[in-house]
Amino acid sequence: MIGIKVETVGRDCAVGVINIEDKHLQILGTVHGGVHAALADAMAWVAILSHYYPQYVTAVTTDLTIKYLKPINQGVLRQ
Repeated sequence: MIGIKVETVGRDCAVGVINIEDKHLQILGTVHGGVHAALADAMAWVAILSHYYPQYVTAVTTDLTIKYLKPINQGVLRQ
């Protein structure tokens, strides 16, 4: 739905990307904070699964804090 693609996965780590489109921008023209948070949360989940692979585990986010340093409005979001 928001276009998250897993770029790389290693033991305990994962990198994902989103190609920024108009649908990711909020009214001020910068990427909506929820897009950043969704990408970070999804890659944390992939990293957890990679740690336990091939055993399947259930992983849920219980707390997520995102600190924004600089707005973006184009290009690729990579986390």
